[in-house]
Amino acid sequence: MTTRHPEGGAAMRMGELADRIGLKDSTVTRLVGRLETLGLAERTSVAGDGRAVTAVITETGRHRYAEATPTYRAALGTALHAARANICLADLAAWVRTGQSAAGDTDSPRGT
Repeated sequence: MTTRHPEGGAAMRMGELADRIGLKDSTVTRLVGRLETLGLAERTSVAGDGRAVTAVITETGRHRYAEATPTYRAALGTALHAARANICLADLAAWVRTGQSAAGDTDSPRGT
């Protein structure tokens, strides 16, 4: 359950964050710990639930994200463009860029 952090950001329980990004809880805990050390995120206890911890991006973290996003998108775009020339990656690259398979059939598995 995503909640509002007292300073205005959205706080998310660590388990939910792990589920959303497809990593194990312990991995997310370590990653958030590293971000916290850098001042980019912070962890807080959930009121009324001594076991639960939420993570929230700090103002510094939001600023760093905004700075990095254009570079990240440019690099990803370049890599996806180059992947279109690779027969093994072309369909995946098309799907990431457009949400549709280059083969034109996103509803059924390949070869069926």
